[in-house]
Amino acid sequence: MTPRTTLVETLARLSKERGRALERRTFMMQHRALGVDAVENVDAQLRTIDARMKTVKQQLEKH
Repeated sequence: MTPRTTLVETLARLSKERGRALERRTFMMQHRALGVDAVENVDAQLRTIDARMKTVKQQLEKH
């Protein structure tokens, strides 16, 4: 497997992970009884995923 293929697969996995996190956030916003902390936790996860995706995209540009 080439480094580029690995990066593309990583980007695809992160994209799926981000989609699931957005679904969780939407669910939590609809059910506010879960609390603000839960939403903030998912927001933090989304920021982390976005940062990782940005890094992978930059690496892809180099290949």
